[in-house]
Amino acid sequence: MKVLEIIGCAAVLAVFLLLGCGSGPTLIPVEGVLTSNGDPIEAKVSFVPDPMNPELTEGWATSGSDGRYALRCVHGAGVAEGTYVVRIKPIVSASANLGEVDPAMATFGQAVGHGSGDADTGTERTFMDEVGPQSTVLNFDLKPESAN
Repeated sequence: MKVLEIIGCAAVLAVFLLLGCGSGPTLIPVEGVLTSNGDPIEAKVSFVPDPMNPELTEGWATSGSDGRYALRCVHGAGVAEGTYVVRIKPIVSASANLGEVDPAMATFGQAVGHGSGDADTGTERTFMDEVGPQSTVLNFDLKPESAN
């Protein structure tokens, strides 16, 4: 009986050692709203970590029709603290492909400022931003470059 207890304790200890207490980076919840000239937009957003960040966690999300997003990464909800390149690519609705352009998307297309782009292409915009040590709200407005 003693041998089984020792083996059981050793197995439990081995599981804890293999899993570890701090497996993965400390994740900071990041959420916000994506807009174009103040109007919410549906878009894909990705946070690509600066190579100098202590932890390299890439985060991603898709905003709903209300523009709200909450980042996730392979480790769970959020990303590690640090500097990120933020890429936002609007999702083009099926109606935009049929010639009916959502006014918020039309404004975005005219205002991209990164070469030529229009609402039908869902042109990507890029920003730099910081994720701090606590829960972070990062809102992005894809307004005309001249209005920044």
